Amino acid sequence: MAQAQAFRIFCNQRREVQVPERVVPHIPIARVAMTNFIQSRRTGRPFIEVEFDADLVQEIVNWIDARVNVGRNFVIEQFAFFPGATVFELARFLPAAVHFGQDDLASQISERIAEGLRGRGVEDIRHQLGINNDLTEAEENALVEEETGLDLND
Repeated sequence: MAQAQAFRIFCNQRREVQVPERVVPHIPIARVAMTNFIQSRRTGRPFIEVEFDADLVQEIVNWIDARVNVGRNFVIEQFAFFPGATVFELARFLPAAVHFGQDDLASQISERIAEGLRGRGVEDIRHQLGINNDLTEAEENALVEEETGLDLND
C-alpha cells in the first residue's frame, strides 16, 4: 500500500518533491509551518516553496525517511548517495540539510567536507568547490604575505 503524501515541496524550476506523512514530524520547518503552508487551489493539498534544487531536497527527504526507519544510529555512510559524493556535491547538500533542521546530517556532511579538503592547497580547494578566483595577483600576494608573514615583493 502506498504511503500517503503529507505535502509537497516546490523547488527551483517548480520541480516538486513529495513528502511522506511519516517524514513530516522529523522536519522542523514542516512542523513550524504546518499552519503556514500554501494550499493548492486546484487540489487543496498543502505545499511549501524552497530555493533548492529538487534533487537535493529529495535526497534530504530520503535521508530522513531512511533514518526514521533505521533509528538514530543511522550514519551518512549507510546512505547510498553519500559514500561516492565529491566534496562539491556534499557542499551543495549542507545548506539544505541545515534548512530542513537535520543537524546530524549537516554535522556528518561538514566532517566529510573537512576530511576531503584537509591538506589541500587553495587552488585545489577552489577547484573542488567550484569557486572562481576573483582576486587579482596583487590581492592574492597580499593575502599570502598576511598569512605567512613573508614579503613576496623582495
